[in-house]
Order: sequence, then C-alpha cells, then structure tokens
Amino acid sequence: MIGHQINILLVEDNPGDAFLIRDMLQQARMNQFELTHIEQLGVASQYLETNSFDAILLDLSLPDSKGLNTLAAIEEKASSLPIVVLTGMNDEEVAIQAVRQGAQDYLVKGQVNTEVLVRSIRYAIERQQLEENLKQRSLELEAANKELESFSYTVSHDLRNHLTNIDCFNSLLAIKYGNRLNEEGMEYVEHVHQAIRQMNHLIQDLLKLSVVKYSQIEFEQINLSPIVQEILAKLQQRQPSRSAEFLIAAKILAQGSEPLLKIVLENLLENAWKYTNKQQITKIEFGAYPLARNKPALD
Repeated sequence: MIGHQINILLVEDNPGDAFLIRDMLQQARMNQFELTHIEQLGVASQYLETNSFDAILLDLSLPDSKGLNTLAAIEEKASSLPIVVLTGMNDEEVAIQAVRQGAQDYLVKGQVNTEVLVRSIRYAIERQQLEENLKQRSLELEAANKELESFSYTVSHDLRNHLTNIDCFNSLLAIKYGNRLNEEGMEYVEHVHQAIRQMNHLIQDLLKLSVVKYSQIEFEQINLSPIVQEILAKLQQRQPSRSAEFLIAAKILAQGSEPLLKIVLENLLENAWKYTNKQQITKIEFGAYPLARNKPALD
C-alpha cells in the first residue's frame, strides 16, 4: 500500500473541516491521496454507485442524515469499503457505537494531525482487507466441507451396497456349499462375515458423523451411564451366549454433544468387547476418576 495512490471519499458538510483534511492528506509523504469531497449523504450514495474508492471518511452529522443512520446508509451502498467516522468532541460515544456497528475506526475532529489521519486510513484499509479475506476463506472452507460431507455420505452408501452384495453371496456360499466345506473353510466364511460386519460399523459411524456435521452441534450436560448401558446391552444381544460382566458407575456426567459422545463411546466399547473375546468372562468397567484440580476423566 505504501507509495500507491489511495482514493478517498470524504462525506463532510463543514467546508473548514474538509479543507483541513485535504491539507493533511496533501502533506502525507508515504502515500498519494486522491480526495473526493461530497457534502450530503444522498449525493454520496449516488456517487458510490458509479465510482470506486479505497476508503470513506464519514461525518455522521450531515444536512440530510444524522447519527448511526448515516453509517447504515453508507454501509448499504459500500459494504466492502472501510469507513472511518469523523466526529466532534461531544459525539465520541456515538462514534464508538459506530465502530461496533461496522466502522473500522473513528477520529475526533480537532485532535487529528497528518500522521494520525494517514495511519487511521491505512490501518482501516488493511483491516477491511483482512476481514474480506477471512470471509472469503470461510466461504471456501464451508463449500469444501459441504462437498466433503456429501462425498463421504455418497461413498458410504455405495460401500454399504457392495458390502450387502458380498454378505449375500457369502451367506449363499455357506447355505449351498456348507456341507462341502471342512471346518477350516467354514471358519473362513465366518471371518468374511465378521469383516463385513466390522466394515458396516465403520460406515455407520461415517454416516453418523456426516449427519452431525449438517446439524448444529449443541453442548449440554449429559449423563453417559444410560448411554453406556444401552450400547453394552446391544453388544450382549449380538452374542447372547458370551459370559460378560458390566460394571457401570451411576450418573457419570460430561459436557458435550450427545450424538458425538455416543459415537465415541460406541467405538470405545466395541473395541473393549472385541478384544476381550478370548477371555472366559468378559469384564468391562465404566466410571470416572479425578485428575489434577478435580477434573474428571473417563475410564
């Protein structure tokens, strides 16, 4: 920006203040400023429709508009331009409100020199550019996330269809040709079935995450104990003949998103169930213990 010409729109009805601002900008050494001076909001609004600027210096008290309504009207016409509000010594509170509502900075008349004015304009332009870049980046990330979510959802469904076909043929193999297979062959059939089931669980988790991303994540206090009981009951139903002992502490509370925490717990407990299948009696405990500074931890 240093050394480049900066086009400024000054909306100011006081000729004396306008003269001082023009004079200060002419004294600037590091930048060349091109100043366009307009005295009324209506004229400025029309001028913005056909002309481009790098920044706007705006007096909030104009003949045809007063206060924050002036800022709102200019922002409607030039939402992407940085605005520096000019205010009198008795209107500083209004200027602060203007910054809260979108202006990049404010300057108090009578307390401004060339250095302060130029610095305010330059910083306002740089901040506005950063904000615009951030908005653009956010839009790009949002679009990329939607594409990724859509892709994962589609791929998950396609994978599930193929797995269903594989499982059907595997079941037909066991039904039609099971009597021709020895014990080792039937074990292979069962291994295929287990792998398909595990893959289905992974796909189901992916689908759940896709659904969660589309919805708004809400954090709340959640009782994890009944969720764990439900998950373990379903695991037991898959293998009713398997001996298992579940020790679940009552009312284990956590702060978070229930759908996401449920996915985490399902994965943890399914792993615990899977890797204890060689034990004579599967024992799974769920509880919490205090860490430093009395912070709870899942166990």
